Amino acid sequence: MNTLEEQYEVDNIFDNMKEAELQTPSNTDTSVKNVVLENAPSMLSPEWHDYAMTLFQEDELVNGHPLVTGLRRVSELVLGPMKFSGPTWVKPTDRDDHHGRATVIFTIEFANGLRCSEVADSWEGNTDDMFCAFAVAIASTRAEARALRKVLKIKGVAAEELTKKDTAKIVRDISKQN
Repeated sequence: MNTLEEQYEVDNIFDNMKEAELQTPSNTDTSVKNVVLENAPSMLSPEWHDYAMTLFQEDELVNGHPLVTGLRRVSELVLGPMKFSGPTWVKPTDRDDHHGRATVIFTIEFANGLRCSEVADSWEGNTDDMFCAFAVAIASTRAEARALRKVLKIKGVAAEELTKKDTAKIVRDISKQN
């Protein structure tokens, strides 16, 4: 058992500490911070792409290709909050369509008025087998990634747009059959 002196030290352990204020949204600045460097290149300059790619975290890239989650975060970091983001036109797969092709137009609008739409499709020839059953969702994600890449002026493709399949060969083979 503790002596009286030891108990007193334990009971008064915080006496000499300043009273700390709990950080909550009501007493903390939660506004958007400008973390983009002031000396960042213009989005219209040739250096922009390389700079923009430094804004992605390591877990937001797959073999150097940005994931759509990273594209969302970086676009709001650079352009401000989104006012709207979602599919604005969807053509789901048809039973008569032996490829199971889905096409989606995805639109993004930022609070500053910037608006961008892009289209993408997904079918068995351009989608890895484990995702073919989700043609509409894959098409939507690809279209969103394209719209975000467009507004961010990022070169290349997003990770979700890639497939391990040889799409060119698949299309050639189908063309020969038809």
